[in-house]
Amino acid sequence: MTTITYASTEWMLDAACAGIPDFTEAEVTEQRPICAGCPVRSSCLSYALEQPLPNPTYTTSYAGLTPADLVRVAHGGEAKPPRVRGPRVRVPKPPAPRKVITATCEVCGNAFEAKSRIALYCSGLCRQRAYTANLKRRAGL
Repeated sequence: MTTITYASTEWMLDAACAGIPDFTEAEVTEQRPICAGCPVRSSCLSYALEQPLPNPTYTTSYAGLTPADLVRVAHGGEAKPPRVRGPRVRVPKPPAPRKVITATCEVCGNAFEAKSRIALYCSGLCRQRAYTANLKRRAGL
């Protein structure tokens, strides 16, 4: 018969999760931020590695590591560092700089900064003059 000897657990009193009821039933994503700032995280990891390897489908974590991470560490690999996610903030992209289009007015011949590629007139006055000229041309005057 094999007996498992557990390490001293006095460090558990100083753990960040010590006063949280049902901490082990919480989702790993809820446990990780608490574990990230824990002062006894290294002791927790040592304790976890002394225990029988967890089933990777368990939902509890030690030292902010998932059961799959613990198995990886126990076999000599490295665990993924716990990510603490904050609220996502979307930063809007700055508007693209507007291209400056220089055009020549068809009525007066002045150069002007066009607001679009198809601008023909520099002002409302030139647009009205062109409209009037077009009406006269169509009427045969």
